Amino acid sequence: MRWIRRGVMVLVLLALGAAAVFLVYRQRVLPQTDGALQLSGPAGEVRIERDATGIPTIRAGSAQDAAFGLGFVHAQDRLWQLETHRRIAAGRLAEAFGAPALETDRFLRALGVKRAAAAQWARIEPQARSVLVAYSQGVNAYVQQAMQARPPEFLILGLQPEPWTPQDSLAWAIMMAWDLGGNWSTELQRMRLSLRLPVERINELIPPYPGDKPLVTADYAAMYRALKVDGKLGAQALQVCRRARRGLRAQGREVHHRERRVLRAARPRACEVVVDGDRAHLCRPRERVEDLFAHESLLP
Repeated sequence: MRWIRRGVMVLVLLALGAAAVFLVYRQRVLPQTDGALQLSGPAGEVRIERDATGIPTIRAGSAQDAAFGLGFVHAQDRLWQLETHRRIAAGRLAEAFGAPALETDRFLRALGVKRAAAAQWARIEPQARSVLVAYSQGVNAYVQQAMQARPPEFLILGLQPEPWTPQDSLAWAIMMAWDLGGNWSTELQRMRLSLRLPVERINELIPPYPGDKPLVTADYAAMYRALKVDGKLGAQALQVCRRARRGLRAQGREVHHRERRVLRAARPRACEVVVDGDRAHLCRPRERVEDLFAHESLLP
């Protein structure tokens, strides 16, 4: 009986220890929402006030300092979301999630979001540049100066938050444009119908989601006719987009078949993800791994 009591006591102590560790981690991982912090970055005082539901209001003396505060609260509340956004735009999901994400990474690399963001950054106006830099400084200030514990997703996957850059913000804006532009073919069709039909008739031909009513909009049919839009433009745009899509798929196949590449798996027990032809497999743990898409010269 004595050893049973000792075993029970050990289990109880382990449970209490685990509960204590969890409570300490839970307290440290939550963002600080009151008091004052001394941070490097903003030119003046930045006040972040949260309402009863945790929604922040940022008050600052300049647009740059307000952007700094926005980046800071985004990192406080959405650090894992920022990390996934960065990896989606850069085509680096497989580093975190392994071989099943390779196909998605191939597509995103062929899409060229990261390259487009770099090109935008090179031509961006000074005022917008300063705001994006300040936002990035706010994100990084939380990670480097205020974060006491990594969010659970980082712990589970063994990842460390990387510094946020202005190009990361631009890249996600491009991804949002891609996502929100998914109905472009319907919009082109709507434009062409507007040259011949009123809005009410178009709503019958392109109905809303079942159970919903058509949205109240301006008379876009009259607007298109007043602009004297050529209906052939829609057909031409569709043809151009189809050609671009075929070219994108062809480039993705070229990357897939002509190059043998490996992906850096940024985890404590890092393994290589080797891409060879149509196969992807893991091998040689704890060795340095090169970039999967090192030969981006194949892409436009």
